[in-house]
Amino acid sequence: MSVEETSDFPEINPENDSVNTNKQNKQFKKNNFMQFAGMGVQMAAVIGMGAYGGYLLDEKYHTEKAYWTVGLALFGVLISLYLLIKKANSMSNDK
Repeated sequence: MSVEETSDFPEINPENDSVNTNKQNKQFKKNNFMQFAGMGVQMAAVIGMGAYGGYLLDEKYHTEKAYWTVGLALFGVLISLYLLIKKANSMSNDK
């Protein structure tokens, strides 16, 4: 084996361009995965805050049914879907 075959950092030349491109693609895919994993946490937080705010309003106004809780939770779903779509569009434009 030569030194070039065992090196983690191949020299930049036309033969090794595909190696560099593959490493960049793997890094890009990992980065996308982490961003979308974070989006799940963000969605849960937005929906949870909406539901909790609705719960507080239901308690304050003594409503018969949980109208505020349901309404603000659904509003949180809409906001989180909007943020998800916006992020996906910006990621697809970055390629």
